Amino acid sequence: MNYFSMGNQFFNLKLSPAEAMVFCAVSSIRNPFSYSICSADSISKRIGLSIRTVYRALEGIQNKGLVCKKKRYRYDGTRASNGYYVSHIGGGQFKVERDIFKYQLDAPSFLVYLYLSKCIDNNGRDAYPSLRKMADRLGL
Repeated sequence: MNYFSMGNQFFNLKLSPAEAMVFCAVSSIRNPFSYSICSADSISKRIGLSIRTVYRALEGIQNKGLVCKKKRYRYDGTRASNGYYVSHIGGGQFKVERDIFKYQLDAPSFLVYLYLSKCIDNNGRDAYPSLRKMADRLGL
């Protein structure tokens, strides 16, 4: 399996479920310099949210300083897909399956998946967080 890493402090950011999905989608395609090139339309198709929800989520994570948008242009001057510098989230790392979006989870279910991924014991691959702690931490 192929994974990308996410910082353990991710859950302290208090992102909406849609913002969390969009941030993970952008993060999953970042290069070693923390730069991603993607369009809102490609994100929308990949994660199964409407294009308008993706735009709102991108605006939200930009306002929170998690990504910095860079407008890109082709050689002939026409617009190309935006580039995004992705901020590093500290506090250690947990692994997220890179092709998680193929399962087309709704946004709250995706947040639960992320939290379980954070709680997994890498030796036994088990996770046993309490439902109350998970609901409090995720705001669900």
